[in-house]
Amino acid sequence: MRKSNFVLAAAAILAASAASSAARADALPKEVLGSWCPDTDDGSHTSYKRGKCEDSDSRMTVKPNSVTYWESGCTFSSITTRTQTLFDATYRRPTVSKVFEVKARCSGEGETWNSTLFFNPLGHGALEHQGFGDNELPSELQDKTLCKLEAKTYFEGDSCEDIALRFERDRYTITSGGENIGFCRFTSIKTVWDQNLGVATKLTGGPVTYIAAQCAHTQKLLAMFVSKGTTYVVDKGK
Repeated sequence: MRKSNFVLAAAAILAASAASSAARADALPKEVLGSWCPDTDDGSHTSYKRGKCEDSDSRMTVKPNSVTYWESGCTFSSITTRTQTLFDATYRRPTVSKVFEVKARCSGEGETWNSTLFFNPLGHGALEHQGFGDNELPSELQDKTLCKLEAKTYFEGDSCEDIALRFERDRYTITSGGENIGFCRFTSIKTVWDQNLGVATKLTGGPVTYIAAQCAHTQKLLAMFVSKGTTYVVDKGK
């Protein structure tokens, strides 16, 4: 496949996902607005709770059209309401929640970038929040090695005996038995909402990061997502 066709194919995947919801001006609900503090101390900053933060540097403030972090902030350009289905183990039935996908222009420390943000109000003063910068490797893959699970799927395992992918800032290296056998350099990184993610695990809907890369003699398109706490990468081919 020629490079131009590869880029068009990657763009078509992103466009199809964006077109899956009606074009309308959604808004963040009051359950998302306000000041939030991280609910964990592991540095992941994906779970938040309302209240006064012991460390004010970690506070996040969400307004109808913007969000402010420590030394950075984002202005929203679009808000789209998504739905996510979870399996409630207590009542043994699926539950549906709303997730708000936000496209934003961000800035901080003299830099500007585009991001896709997700806000998931959980009720009782709890909020899940994730942010993905365009052309920036997600934290789940930074300096991580994923082991081959099957033909085109890799997962975050304890040790890899076969083919593995080791992710760095601007590339991933392919290894076999711990020996390097090649690498691919990233050409674009975009995150979108996939409503069909995780059907087999009773969890439907979630962010998927598409990573386009140039290898020695071909192009690759990888899809990264997290399911039940485990990071997966699927090789979508050329």
